[in-house]
Amino acid sequence: MYILVGLPIIGAFLSLAAGRKGTLMLLKAFSLATLAVALYAIYAANEYGIAGIGSSVAYILPLGVNLALGLSGISLILIVMTSIVFFAAALASGYFIDKSMGLYGFLFMLMEATTIGLFASSNLFLFFVFWEVSEVAMFFVIYIYGGMDRRRAAVKFLVYSVVASMLLLIGIMLLYRSSGSFDISVLQGTGYTMSHGMQLLTFAMLLIPFIIKAPVFPLHAWLPDAHTEAPATGSMVLAGVLLKFGGYGMLLLFSILPEIAKEYSVYLAALFAISAIYGAMNAIKVPHLKRMIAYTSIADMGIVAFGLAALNSYGNFGAAYIMLSHGLAISLLFMLAGMFDKEFGTLVIKNLGGIAEWSGAAAYSFIIGILATIGIPLTSGFIGDILLFIGASGAFGIVGIVPLAASIIVGAYLFWIVERSIFRNNMKRETYSEYIDTYVLAAAIVLIASLVAFGVLPSLFGL
Repeated sequence: MYILVGLPIIGAFLSLAAGRKGTLMLLKAFSLATLAVALYAIYAANEYGIAGIGSSVAYILPLGVNLALGLSGISLILIVMTSIVFFAAALASGYFIDKSMGLYGFLFMLMEATTIGLFASSNLFLFFVFWEVSEVAMFFVIYIYGGMDRRRAAVKFLVYSVVASMLLLIGIMLLYRSSGSFDISVLQGTGYTMSHGMQLLTFAMLLIPFIIKAPVFPLHAWLPDAHTEAPATGSMVLAGVLLKFGGYGMLLLFSILPEIAKEYSVYLAALFAISAIYGAMNAIKVPHLKRMIAYTSIADMGIVAFGLAALNSYGNFGAAYIMLSHGLAISLLFMLAGMFDKEFGTLVIKNLGGIAEWSGAAAYSFIIGILATIGIPLTSGFIGDILLFIGASGAFGIVGIVPLAASIIVGAYLFWIVERSIFRNNMKRETYSEYIDTYVLAAAIVLIASLVAFGVLPSLFGL
């Protein structure tokens, strides 16, 4: 397990000493190597069992803290998704990033190491450390490499992140105070021994950071600005990977304090359903393509959280598979939106047009991203929707289908945008590249192939 975290860290420090070309080569090489190890982990989990995959070294003996990394079925799904998104973003980085490449490479690879580390953490001490470092790295990516209003968006992201981190630390310390351990497996067996009032306080301290990170309405306001101003590869990582911290955190929280989760599951489900519909309704009224895609993330993560609130294995694995599909599809959409902005100088939806005439590959890649987002058969989104619907309907009855309506709303609007902005040539253009960038095309192929592969072969993850 250490190699999954160690490879990107090595690449990060090497990037600081490399020039632009050297950094781009390092990004591609180390992200590809990390992806290869993650894919091998799928093979090892199927061949030898997932319980045997892990590493642990003593770190702070008085506190019982170990540098312990391991895998579960759900964390494996998220780690594989993370390695694919980072590899695709590494391929596209040369097209989108044109300054301070060494620093960018350091921040980029540091985020890959910390996101994989968070999903693999066996204790909440490491979980918090990886959480913090990844947020700091993303702040600098937005602040340095973002758009015209990047500083305001980065500071807004930082303010929400600091509040979330403070509450997260308080919640973790409350758990440690009651059990004397940071180990997640220990906490899952001892959380219920806390008094009801202490469980409720701890639950609230941990839930708020996770719904900020997901994000869930009404603590979502940082997301549209961050995505609008972040560079395309930053948006790929932020939406594709970092938002999953919230979903994965809720999964852990519900398993550590199951009594409180069960007591309030109906209210949580209602909040998450409202968030999903809210995200979908806002997506259809914003005029900016990247901002619109950002609101679809709020809708999709609301659906994920709704599945987790069902508190059953179908809901959990359905949520994990939707996170996988969302991570891949939303990364594809943000990458293509960034390319449209770079080539045509606008992302105002009414001003876009004729994209298919410029590049059929870009146009149809965007359509495939939309299809995966709404979960058509043969994509990973379909598997996630089916599992989540079974879990949610088992817990909440026919009401369990309500959040999935958000996907239908978003999908219908996205297809309207396709007709208006991709196939309708309503704007004259004087200058743009003759062909789609080779590495961006390669990144799109990687993401599309992954969406189809995990849709056709869910058995790779034991489903």
